[in-house]
Amino acid sequence: MRIKYFVILLILSLVGCKKKEVPFIDNFSDKGKVPYSVIENLPNFIMYYPIRMLMIKNMLIVADYKGNKIFTLFNLESGKSFQFGNQGHGPNDFIDGYGLAPLTDTSFVVFDRMVKKVSFFRVENDTVFCYKKSNIPAINNVFPFNDSIFVTNGNYPFDKNFGVVDLSKDTLYSCIDYPSITKDKLSAQAKQRAYYSHIVRKPNSNRFVAFKASHHIIDVMDLTNNELKLIERRIFIHNEWKMSRNIPVPSVRGTLNRFTAMLAGSDNRIFACYKIKDEDNKSQWSILTFDWDGNPQNRYDIPFIPYAFTSTNDSTLYSIALIGKEYKLVKIDMPPKD
Repeated sequence: MRIKYFVILLILSLVGCKKKEVPFIDNFSDKGKVPYSVIENLPNFIMYYPIRMLMIKNMLIVADYKGNKIFTLFNLESGKSFQFGNQGHGPNDFIDGYGLAPLTDTSFVVFDRMVKKVSFFRVENDTVFCYKKSNIPAINNVFPFNDSIFVTNGNYPFDKNFGVVDLSKDTLYSCIDYPSITKDKLSAQAKQRAYYSHIVRKPNSNRFVAFKASHHIIDVMDLTNNELKLIERRIFIHNEWKMSRNIPVPSVRGTLNRFTAMLAGSDNRIFACYKIKDEDNKSQWSILTFDWDGNPQNRYDIPFIPYAFTSTNDSTLYSIALIGKEYKLVKIDMPPKD
């Protein structure tokens, strides 16, 4: 009888010692709210999510998809703005501008998912012109390393999480396995959806970091000899998925807190936009910072809804924000990293 009681006590003690899962947001130092200032009111702005935003020199470029033009350029020095990029189906038109990404200090690329083309733009003296267009074998989005090599999300039917496109050879190399757990039984096409990643590149570097939108998984990768290598995979939360009527869905409803498509990278840290929902379904938007090894740093709350942001340094972010019922272009002053 004593042995029986001893076994029961031992089981209870082991259960009591079970490690409690730490909420993802608790990995960050809470720094409170960050200050911001309004640069320009945008009374004619029509939000169409998701929009993209980048900064070249002193100019902000926004892809917002609405109207006859897809892109808007804001010159922060002169205060002038203009639109470019016809929306349409002609050889020089764009259907969408989803893949908007910097290439050099004076150039950027646009990936049009609908026609699988990448366009190369150069900015000179308040003028934007397209100097090259190329077909590209990619499905979701591309992230340039140079004018020939691009990193891309997994591309069905390749059963890999990422790919590298070489435009000079018109080839796509699949690389890096998807995260796997025992109960994940998904097709290659379903995995592409379940493990879709938002990717950011460290400026002037071969380092790429990917944030998986439906999980809390961060992949740290280096591009070496045109091959993408996984340096570290940080798994904070790994939601299980299953097939339901040929559609991949989470097996259990996961957290409502999630990464958004908004990422920005400076020399020393990554800025990631994170949406937190409480039990009353109220949302709080925060900026989370990471180092380039994927380590969590700080959390900064913002008192508005951001629809895009970008940065070129450690101390400043620019955002299209909904404040009250009005859209505004704002500047966010980020405190120095610890």
